[in-house]
Amino acid sequence: MSDELRNTTGSYFNNRGKKITSLSSDSTDATQQDRLWKISEEICGRFGITF
Repeated sequence: MSDELRNTTGSYFNNRGKKITSLSSDSTDATQQDRLWKISEEICGRFGITF
């Protein structure tokens, strides 16, 4: 880990390493989060991965 990020917690970064300062409405939408979780469980279940 770089010294620059050593004390950084709870942050998000884009694919170029730039810190994201605001989240999209989709990323904070609880309905979307639940939907993604259910789809993820279904996909994992197809491969025998359970939670």
